[in-house]
Amino acid sequence: MAEIFEIPTNHDESDYKIRTVLEDIELVLRIRWNGRQQRWIMDILDSAEAVLLLGIVLNTNIEFIRRFQVEGLPPGLLMLFNKSGKFDECTFEGLGDTHALLYETDV
Repeated sequence: MAEIFEIPTNHDESDYKIRTVLEDIELVLRIRWNGRQQRWIMDILDSAEAVLLLGIVLNTNIEFIRRFQVEGLPPGLLMLFNKSGKFDECTFEGLGDTHALLYETDV
């Protein structure tokens, strides 16, 4: 059965890295605020910080990684979820507050 869990994020910094393990794959997520676009951007790196994916715009309720066939990516779903149930995009203050970065394991 698939499991869903939240990857802890924050908006205290405008550029930071998170080390996480998704389905036994260690990854580094670099998350940064792009003031010009008014959006959060994410890069996905392997455990040695080699690039797997760059410049993913964290749009609300859109899956980020499944469409890519890149060795080293986990098989599940990764998306930014608006906890209010709306389709509003994430503001700077919203990351980790009104919006959660969720991962669903592969079924």
